[in-house]
Amino acid sequence: MLDRANDMAKGCVRLDGKWAAGYYLNSALFRIDSVQHRVLEIVAGTEEAKFEKLLNCASAWFKKSQGHSWTSEYLEKVSAEVIRLKHRRGGLESGRKAELDDSVKAVAELLTLFEAFQKSGQKPVCDLTRGQREKKKCVCHNA
Repeated sequence: MLDRANDMAKGCVRLDGKWAAGYYLNSALFRIDSVQHRVLEIVAGTEEAKFEKLLNCASAWFKKSQGHSWTSEYLEKVSAEVIRLKHRRGGLESGRKAELDDSVKAVAELLTLFEAFQKSGQKPVCDLTRGQREKKKCVCHNA
């Protein structure tokens, strides 16, 4: 790892191989995680920071509006992997728990949720002023 960091400092960046593939997958995981957080905020109707609460609110909204459950297994897997990447000293030394296929399935879960929200005709809470948002309850509280 130190050799790679020294190479990068000298402008020698590997563009292929397992290391590069992992680098780009990590980047994709971070992007998926940030987008899913924003989509969950929009669907849940709150700027709540806790992933679990947003997930519960979005799941409750989906079940109420669609009449069946929404699965978020892969979004949860991606989120857990991002937390390991960001907050654990060892990062992924112990091995990766979310693979490329998991990230593709996470995006599909996210699209299912967002498409249902869009088709519902509901307006995103992010269009409201801060004062209006503070008065509005989370969608799941209205279930």
